[in-house]
Amino acid sequence: VNASPAGQSIGTLNGNVAFTVAGQSIVAPVTFTVNASANILTVSHFPDGAGWSSTLILTNKDVVPAPYTVAFSSDSGASYTPPLASGAPNGTIPVGGTVVIASANGASFTGGWAQITSPRSIGGTAIFRYSPWGQEAAVPLLGSGGLKLNIPWQLGGGLALGIALANPSTTQTANVTEIIRDLNGNVLSTRAFTVSALSHAAFNPTFPAGITGSANPVQGVVEYDSDVTLYGLGIRLAGQAFTSVDAIIPQPAATDTVSHFPDGAGWSSTLILTNTDVVPAQYAVTFASDAGASYVPPLATGTPAGTIPVGGTVVIGSANGATFTGGWAQIVSRQSIGGTAIFRYAPWGQEAAVPLLTSGAVKLYVPWQMGGGLALGIALANPSTTQTANMTEIIRDLNGNVLSTRTFTVTPQSHAAFNPLFPASITGSATPVQGVIEYDSDVTIYALGIRLAGQAFTSVDAVK
Repeated sequence: VNASPAGQSIGTLNGNVAFTVAGQSIVAPVTFTVNASANILTVSHFPDGAGWSSTLILTNKDVVPAPYTVAFSSDSGASYTPPLASGAPNGTIPVGGTVVIASANGASFTGGWAQITSPRSIGGTAIFRYSPWGQEAAVPLLGSGGLKLNIPWQLGGGLALGIALANPSTTQTANVTEIIRDLNGNVLSTRAFTVSALSHAAFNPTFPAGITGSANPVQGVVEYDSDVTLYGLGIRLAGQAFTSVDAIIPQPAATDTVSHFPDGAGWSSTLILTNTDVVPAQYAVTFASDAGASYVPPLATGTPAGTIPVGGTVVIGSANGATFTGGWAQIVSRQSIGGTAIFRYAPWGQEAAVPLLTSGAVKLYVPWQMGGGLALGIALANPSTTQTANMTEIIRDLNGNVLSTRTFTVTPQSHAAFNPLFPASITGSATPVQGVIEYDSDVTIYALGIRLAGQAFTSVDAVK
């Protein structure tokens, strides 16, 4: 097919294009319309002020520079720009580069949310920081929302949950129903509310009094049903530590994967699996060690196989065993389930959460920030049963310039947790330095980053 007017490359194009198909006979040109769709990424929460600051880290995955525009909306849906400490709402990301747009912790608190638009392939991460506690949490920027969002909850015993929802419609008010369920899918309470067009709502779910006053942890899932596509997340609090929990959106049955599942020496990990299907969901969890051997870690709750009731949740938690074991996990079900993995380090009272993933990639990007008390660890998993992954690590600065490279391998079904090989000038920097790490592989891999800030840490999903 020749779709190039006058033989020229069309690139990304809007408008009418004449094309011919070569074959045994000449075919008359046919005119059709090509609509170039924008790449839109969304985060449902962007707080600033009163100790809070938020950061967007945008990475260019394309082969040409990527223009971008960030649109911020307040709780009421009004367009605004928060005070910024770095970056700009409009600009261009170099090839292989990264842009950091950080709010400045202004004098007064402003809630809100943000959407990022680019005609090129970009990805990103949002980080929320609360300075008085020295804590932060990270979530991936999302390319799609849903009419039904599920967020796992755990209350009592020092744990709490906050919710942030955003309605990206420019015209429609979202009529929302909140349904709070226990682990068995039983409804504990419901309420109805609205989120107006382009607006944002941050709140605590309306739990029954017996739940909020519980001395021991109680768990379940809170469901948000809407007649308009919503984006959402949860903020899971444990004393003065917090982490962000991605909303689970119903999707076709698929294998879910998490590239890190540490246990022992103070570490414990938890899988929270939610049934979003209309029938009970059978599941099976397989754990693999660093070396790729199948094993089952010591469990404090749950079992590696079982059934999740309709609307229900299963919690599979490791027990912080006597010896440390690294590794990763996959969850298989013939029904529609989704989930979250939580990593906890007891000596620091800190935890981080990542969504379970249904697909990996052969090229992954992890944003980094080193120096000034910040550091980064990486966890990779190779799910192939037969192929060794031949890996290349490429560390780039914000402009896409290569700072260092190295090669290594990850054998079939195995897991690698390590620190990237930064140049000494980066690791020894007294002030923060930023960029992105690219991991290229000849086998599909899964990855995440653990971003450390002193004794606080959060997990950063790889951009694919």
